[in-house]
Amino acid sequence: MSVGSRTDRRRHRAAVEWWATWLENGERLTMTGTTILRFRDDGLIVDHRDLWSVVAGREEPYDGW
Repeated sequence: MSVGSRTDRRRHRAAVEWWATWLENGERLTMTGTTILRFRDDGLIVDHRDLWSVVAGREEPYDGW
């Protein structure tokens, strides 16, 4: 699994982009997604959202990953 992230400390937010591939019942699958987090002033997470897509086969990350 690969992970990249971007944060906005002024607004207490972070976006984490991720990519993974695995075998399930002998079939190769690829999942890509983004996790969006919002934090309280003390650093605890108050909101967590995940967006993802799954495709059959192994898809390589885009150039520059």
